[in-house]
Amino acid sequence: MAEMITHSSQPLNAEPKPQDLVKNDVTPIDLFYHRNHGPVPRDAEAAIHEGKQAIESWEVSFEVEDGVRETGIGGKRLSLAQLRDKYDTIEEDIALQAKSTIANIVWEGCLLRSVLVDLFPSIKEKKDQGDWHVVFESSQDCGEEEGGVFGGSIPGKIVLDPSVPVLLAWKQNGEDLTLQHGAPLRVVVPGIIGARSIKWLRKVTLSSKPSQHHAQQQDYKSISYPPTKEMPSAEEKAKLMAETEPMNWSPLQCVITDANLKIQDVGEGGSEGNEGGKAKVVLRGYGLGLKGVPLREVDITFLALPSNTHYDSSMDEKLTQEAAVKQGQAKRVELAFTGGHKNWGWSRWEAEVDLDELHQMTGGETRGQLVAVAKAIDANGHEQTRWPDWNLRGVGFDGWSVKLVQI
Repeated sequence: MAEMITHSSQPLNAEPKPQDLVKNDVTPIDLFYHRNHGPVPRDAEAAIHEGKQAIESWEVSFEVEDGVRETGIGGKRLSLAQLRDKYDTIEEDIALQAKSTIANIVWEGCLLRSVLVDLFPSIKEKKDQGDWHVVFESSQDCGEEEGGVFGGSIPGKIVLDPSVPVLLAWKQNGEDLTLQHGAPLRVVVPGIIGARSIKWLRKVTLSSKPSQHHAQQQDYKSISYPPTKEMPSAEEKAKLMAETEPMNWSPLQCVITDANLKIQDVGEGGSEGNEGGKAKVVLRGYGLGLKGVPLREVDITFLALPSNTHYDSSMDEKLTQEAAVKQGQAKRVELAFTGGHKNWGWSRWEAEVDLDELHQMTGGETRGQLVAVAKAIDANGHEQTRWPDWNLRGVGFDGWSVKLVQI
């Protein structure tokens, strides 16, 4: 069992160490992060305990509210067994992201688009319209403080977009969903923040307005706010929340997960008399494109800190400014991608830099601590944001990645 960093046990919020995460292209289930606002639902727990028949009988209701059509349509219910039998099963490699972590999973299920068009054929007319939403509701009760039942929504045109495979998923990495990750049935929304991929799905509603659930209206919002300004009162914060749009698309980004000095053994390429072998810095990490646009490259710049300075994360913004000036000296890591195709999974990357190359990048100055700064560029030539505006909730960070090199 992999070691996880546990932030809370009730509800369970845990994630793997970053350096363990990038060892596999497909994230093993025991390294799949946990993010929860409440306990595992009792009905889901009971279904898993009772076995296959109870799992196959798990039902989801589908409804259309007034405003999406001239009049609402009565609810329709489908069991997991019916979803399996009636709709084509597909597999998709989709990365789900939470604050500070990610999981790249091969999901299996059916397209939500197929289900909605089958149940409500006229909804196809709204394919390009932005005035409606698909609202998801879980059976997870998060308690009064967290707004009760967990839920969220995404714009309806995303669900009907044929290039965005929004899934009703029942398998992960070839195995049935685990209880902790949403069994018997969950939503998987590619490219969108993980909070919208609702676990333990019980209800799907087509609505003229976004979800009113707590997680949509009172959480996961990037509220720009000057860091030098006094923190707002509860009343002011509520007003800012109400005025700010919910987060949806995950941003273009890359993350350095580990940066270490490696001494190559003589047998790996060293020469006789070179007992210490050849030294080089090895960096690993991952990147994620915006709206499925694949990454083209990751550019890495090395900076040497003054000998009397010790790195801490409060220096990151200034270090990205220094790295921006030295982009002409950056180490370029080119990534393989297929033009014209969406990539909803992550892109792992690795770079090796020998000491001669490192000395050139740092002007020969390596007496102090060494940091690496990385940015991503996608297939359309768009560059990752160097440093985002400070936001009140601290969510959705997409700035260049800064990492101390372990020597």
